[in-house]
Amino acid sequence: LIAQFDESGAWADQGALTCAHWLSWRVGLDRGAAREHVRVARALRDLPLIDEALRCGRVSYSKVRALTRAATADNEGALLEMARASTASQLERICRGYRLALRNMRGERPEDEVETRWICERATDAGLVRFEIQLAPEEAAVVRQALELAMSRAWKSEDVPAGTRPASLRRADALV
Repeated sequence: LIAQFDESGAWADQGALTCAHWLSWRVGLDRGAAREHVRVARALRDLPLIDEALRCGRVSYSKVRALTRAATADNEGALLEMARASTASQLERICRGYRLALRNMRGERPEDEVETRWICERATDAGLVRFEIQLAPEEAAVVRQALELAMSRAWKSEDVPAGTRPASLRRADALV
């Protein structure tokens, strides 16, 4: 139903910018969850076996979410069998490993993955600026390590007792 609604464009009739935006606004889904529902719905159009298994309740939405990240018309049957024999968590790891193996086989690099690695900047209603980033786990580890180092050095003021500023503020100070 989400795929049909997305394709129809009816979400724009109520002023939504995207189908995911409409789902977030009208259904109350978190924006990330709404985008993921739309992504899964679009992917299921080309994966009839997985779509039918979800429709009949043979696999959970969590498993389908993982499957649609790795499945193609050629491999959906085999991945669906793995889904039936594993937990959602195990299947996430299987699909992540499968995607990584395919990328390595094709010689793709992380910087080639425009949809998976990004940084977004938005102005807020309060006049502040919000940055959102999405990185590969190993890249995020580098950023986290740099922030921790900067937190230990940043904004050391004798006016503010150590440990009284929340960690989120200390991270923001470290980033600056």
